[in-house]
Amino acid sequence: MKKLLLFCPLLANQAWAKPDDAIKKLLRTHVQATNQENLSDLLATLDSTCSDYPKQAAMMPNIFDQFDLKYSLENFKVLSATENEAEVAITLCTEKIEGPTFRNNRVKQLLKINKTEKGWQMCSGKMMTIQYLDVEPQHQEYFGNGPEKCLPSI
Repeated sequence: MKKLLLFCPLLANQAWAKPDDAIKKLLRTHVQATNQENLSDLLATLDSTCSDYPKQAAMMPNIFDQFDLKYSLENFKVLSATENEAEVAITLCTEKIEGPTFRNNRVKQLLKINKTEKGWQMCSGKMMTIQYLDVEPQHQEYFGNGPEKCLPSI
């Protein structure tokens, strides 16, 4: 019995130190809300106390009005985490279904995610790389025959 009691605090520390499952759920919810163009569900994934929130809240309705896009979360990795913050690397792929000119792309981003009273919420993001998936016909000989496709969302 004493061994079990000593082990329980270790489990409690691991629960907040490795929030991978909760963050994966947050990212999936964010991508699903974006694909469904559900602004209220999308905004619920964002920490409203962060400086990026007003910009995101204003930008997303315009994107939804102009484009029909498909987002795929191809992978993520929690790089560091404390009880209240996490730094997460993601790969997000975006493909146009309908709308004006848009280049399908795959971006790698570094996200700051905060633990709030509502759970984990995204605070800010920094784009690290962008890869455009389309190849202009005159350059296909050098870059390949056709556009890459997004991987299925995890």
